Amino acid sequence: MSFKPVLLAGAVALTLGAVALAQPSWDLDQGWGAAERQDWYHLSQGSRLIPLSWLKALEQPTGGGRLFLEDAYISSFRYLPAPAGEAGDHLPVGFAADTTAPANLTKTNLQWKAGQSSGEKWVGMNCAACHTAEITYSAGGTKPVTTMRIEGGPTLADFQGFIDQLNLALALTLNPPANDQGRFDRFALRVLGSDNSPANRAQLKTALTALIARQQAAVKANAVPAGYHYGFGRLDAFGNIYTKVAIAAAAVPTSNQATAPVSYPFLWNVPQHDKVQWNGIAPNKPTQLPPLLRNTGEVIGVFADIEFKPPGIIPLPAAYRSSVNVPNLYQLESKLVSLRPPKWPDEVFGDTATPEQFKRGADLYRDHCASCHALLPGGRADLQTPIKAEMFTFASANPARPPPGTDLMMACNAVTRTADTGALRGTLYAALPPKNLKKQANVSDMLIVAAVGALLGQGEDVGDVIKADLLRASNRTFGTAFTPVPPGAWLATTPQPTPAELERRRLEFCRTTLDDKLAYKARPLYGVWATAPFLHNGSVPTLYDLLLPADARPKHFLQGTREYDPVMVGFVTQPRPDNTSRFDVVDNLGAPIVGNSNAGHDYGNAQFTPEDRWAIIAYLKKLPPRPGP
Repeated sequence: MSFKPVLLAGAVALTLGAVALAQPSWDLDQGWGAAERQDWYHLSQGSRLIPLSWLKALEQPTGGGRLFLEDAYISSFRYLPAPAGEAGDHLPVGFAADTTAPANLTKTNLQWKAGQSSGEKWVGMNCAACHTAEITYSAGGTKPVTTMRIEGGPTLADFQGFIDQLNLALALTLNPPANDQGRFDRFALRVLGSDNSPANRAQLKTALTALIARQQAAVKANAVPAGYHYGFGRLDAFGNIYTKVAIAAAAVPTSNQATAPVSYPFLWNVPQHDKVQWNGIAPNKPTQLPPLLRNTGEVIGVFADIEFKPPGIIPLPAAYRSSVNVPNLYQLESKLVSLRPPKWPDEVFGDTATPEQFKRGADLYRDHCASCHALLPGGRADLQTPIKAEMFTFASANPARPPPGTDLMMACNAVTRTADTGALRGTLYAALPPKNLKKQANVSDMLIVAAVGALLGQGEDVGDVIKADLLRASNRTFGTAFTPVPPGAWLATTPQPTPAELERRRLEFCRTTLDDKLAYKARPLYGVWATAPFLHNGSVPTLYDLLLPADARPKHFLQGTREYDPVMVGFVTQPRPDNTSRFDVVDNLGAPIVGNSNAGHDYGNAQFTPEDRWAIIAYLKKLPPRPGP
């Protein structure tokens, strides 16, 4: 098990207190004002998880009649409650109300009362739910709490725990336990109000049953092993996206274990990158289309309503009905153009580095880090210089590009996962050369078709020029043919291999096949101090630990607190009331846990002295511009 609860979420909610609920009190000079933040926090992408009136009426699973949306309960999952006094729907940061027209909807066009408005709001998530961070600092309780908001930073949220508890709350509402038989009655009264008639209550139950079935289909298709929990600050994003595509394509989707959780990437400088995602899977240039297709795929993963259709005589992706909100996706992506990396706050943490230590750190960074983690000419303020991804493949014969050594599950799953194509069978997913989806296909290729079809279905919002270029852009966005081999190429040889043998072959294929998508990328490290925990899967708690040899890094650490350690550079890992889970690299018997390896990114770390490591950290806190010629 990768995540060990120390306290129940409901109990934690009562212990977080002012630290978790404090409002940001320090500006980290990221270039955004109130208008940018408001849009970032609440513009709808077209994500539709639950009707707004239902979410506001839903009670916590633990009983006692407390509402699910209470700030303390939302904070127990480390989502950020809405600021006090915020206008509008007063939803947590990254939760957005959606009013997609019924003509674009299928599964979420639910009716739960007679005469229901066609503009009934639903709630889903947008970019900010996963890419907004917050840290606090009180110097071990010796100073007043300072709260710092990191725009575009990796959330600490426990998405899996949130969804599990939401699903449980829904199930208990539909079928209340013996000791709480009034739960549905209270829910119905809040949702229906003056329309709380027997007929409407029956209709509400039917709609609630449909929503629960939709949620359970996703849980079943993800097939997370019993007891496997990602914990705070991690999510198998590709696994969840692939699951939603597989469900929309086939009535009985192929199950794929979502066992490759990653830390949420930080988003500053993203418009400058030529490739995005941890494994560089999605080119980001040369037009606005690649980001739009990428973001469309992301919306599909977080509760978009989409209906696939079989291809016509010409097997191009059809125009799919969906809730994807193209204008808002453009707006959200455009916000990143002006987002600066956060500035290290000397005034809060202090600055104990001497000029000599900083100079030593600069020299070490130049000799050991800069070839992969480039410095920009304009430093932290440089939002223009193009950034070329430095890719490190798992299989490599080039001494200058050794394998990264990090956990390969994320990249391997992204490339090798397959599913029944269902309604998408026969659809063209790549133009040059032409390639069509077979009965069983890589889900990555199905995602191409899903994103293109969703945009084609948006009509005027996408525009004729963009529509004409979509198929060609899909080749650029996910790469020609995307995966290096046909589905299941590792399945050959012995007949009827066991599931364990199939998995061994799949992972061996990923380790030994040279392909630029079986890789992880390096990027500039401006603002990296604000992105703990580290490595792509969040398996290393602090920067100091990352600079240790891999076998010397912590095998277990507590997490959940927002309290920052400016010395080690990461979140505090000591026992605290809000450090409510334990990250495990290995299980109790010392066996590695799938997806949790903290090895890798060790390019001779043993050669560093402790003084070297502190010098590199001092330099990383305030990365300067690239030196001139």
